[in-house]
Amino acid sequence: MRGSKKDFIDIYFLLKRYSLAELLSLTKKKYAASDYSQTHILKSLIYFVDAEDQPMPRMHKQVHWQEVKEKLILAVKSIPLI
Repeated sequence: MRGSKKDFIDIYFLLKRYSLAELLSLTKKKYAASDYSQTHILKSLIYFVDAEDQPMPRMHKQVHWQEVKEKLILAVKSIPLI
């Protein structure tokens, strides 16, 4: 499944409460038994191509798509690659 604009926006709002490092840690705990690739997750968080042409979802709190992308890019850049 490709990333939808709504998925990126959901993560954007999660990043207002948690750091990306915290979210990755929680993801690793939840999916410990699966084949977890942090590198793949980080790449997916900034692969916006499929979402670009999608309409903005209806939201209670409005946000600009460019702001969402910038926040995700900065969050991914803050994670050191191992």
